[in-house]
Amino acid sequence: MIPGPVAGPVDQPVAVQLRGTLGFTYLRVSHPVPEEKHPRLGMLAIRTGDSEETIAIRGMSGIRLKSGVWLFESNRPLDPGVSHIVRVEAKEHPLDMDAVATRFVRLIPGRIVFLSFGDTME
Repeated sequence: MIPGPVAGPVDQPVAVQLRGTLGFTYLRVSHPVPEEKHPRLGMLAIRTGDSEETIAIRGMSGIRLKSGVWLFESNRPLDPGVSHIVRVEAKEHPLDMDAVATRFVRLIPGRIVFLSFGDTME
C-alpha cells in the first residue's frame, strides 16, 4: 500500500473585520427609496457625532439636513449582481486630508441604509 500525502499544519487566512455594516447590511433596518427616485438607486443616511463636520463618499452626492443627518444617493442606479461597497470618511474640516473615522457600507438597490458615527459606533 502506498501512503498518501501527509497533511501538515496549514496557515488559514485571517479575515479582517472592517468597521461599518459589511456582513450586517441585510440584517439592519432599511427603508425604501422615495417613489420619485429610480428603483435601483442606492441611498445612505448618516448620523454623525459632535466632532465630525464633513462626510465624504466617492461616487455619491449628498446634503446635510437640518436634523444633522447626512443624506447621500448614488450618482447613477446600482447595477444588478454587483457588490456596491462605499468608503465613508468623516472629517473635522472639509479641507482636512486625513479622516477622523472611516466606515465601509454595502448599498442596497432601492433602499436607504442607515449608518452612525460618533458616540454610537456601529
